[in-house]
Amino acid sequence: MPGKFAAGSPARRIFVSSNCLAGGRDLSVALERLAAAGVFEVELSGGHGFADPDALLARLQAWRGRGMAFTVHNYFPPPREDFVLNIASFDPAVRAQNLRLMNQALDFAGQLQAPFYGVHAGYLADATESRGQFHFQAVGPNGDAACQRRAVDTVLEVLRERGDRLPPGGLLVENLFPPSTGPNHSLCTTPGELISFFEAVAKGGGSLGLLLDLAHLDLACRRYGRDSDAALEQLLEVFGERLRAVHLSGHDGLEDVHRPLRADDWQLRAVGRIARSRGAAPGPCFTLECRWVDEPTVLAQRELLRRALDEAEDAGDGHAAR
Repeated sequence: MPGKFAAGSPARRIFVSSNCLAGGRDLSVALERLAAAGVFEVELSGGHGFADPDALLARLQAWRGRGMAFTVHNYFPPPREDFVLNIASFDPAVRAQNLRLMNQALDFAGQLQAPFYGVHAGYLADATESRGQFHFQAVGPNGDAACQRRAVDTVLEVLRERGDRLPPGGLLVENLFPPSTGPNHSLCTTPGELISFFEAVAKGGGSLGLLLDLAHLDLACRRYGRDSDAALEQLLEVFGERLRAVHLSGHDGLEDVHRPLRADDWQLRAVGRIARSRGAAPGPCFTLECRWVDEPTVLAQRELLRRALDEAEDAGDGHAAR
């Protein structure tokens, strides 16, 4: 059934990534397939081919007229010339591409009455992409602290330029993850790094919301030998209602492979903890980001997440997806 989306109020809603279906590179086809399966809450994300922005926006507005609700994430709308979005980049050309894409994404969020736009925290080196894998350049002379400052400056520049022309939930930054072996190229992989990033933005006069990717958090804890529950508790305590969106997808214990969630996945227990932590306050938007699956799998994953949220509500003071 089509969702009745209230701008800025995605609480207790389950969204599905537009990039979840196998063979779904064509966004229009992906949306048709999702709608036919009864999915009307969609995160617009990367993985789709370039389309003229005005024509793309018109098509998405038509979908809104049919009852579809959207959030906007990271590499969307796809630019004409592909690049790896890296808000920590020191390359002037990449930085210009970052700012252009982020501003266009925020324009789309406003036009589509999406509650927010979420962007990845950035990397210690620029990269190229091939078959869904990033291939990073050698890390240059700029250390972690300098790269974080660069990413913070990018965020602040966008916030200053937009002023009050932001979606209701504002701009969100998503935590990233380290690989299982080898050097880490990602910013904001631990609670401490996230907290430091958000504090730096606040000192610069900006305000952000958190997009918490639970797969990324769990992978980071495994890499660094930390307890995932403890890390989640720390983030809930620090961020509170600034936690505005949650991503879920299955992983193999080593890498972020975007598989379907298992019934015993830690992330399903985590969303229950998140729901219970909010009490009567609006909860975050939950989004499923498994990839290369079929429609029955999407529906089964949505039901798995819905059940976890319902159980949290039944257990006490949480709120469930409806």
